[in-house]
Amino acid sequence: MKETNQLSVSFQRIIVYSKISKKATWSTISFYTLQI
Repeated sequence: MKETNQLSVSFQRIIVYSKISKKATWSTISFYTLQI
């Protein structure tokens, strides 16, 4: 059970990280678009 729990926790972290990176990417793109 412990290993399965560990796996789900790491999976949630990956999802959160991907959401954050997506937001960061979009903010960077919009920032550069505004500068042009």
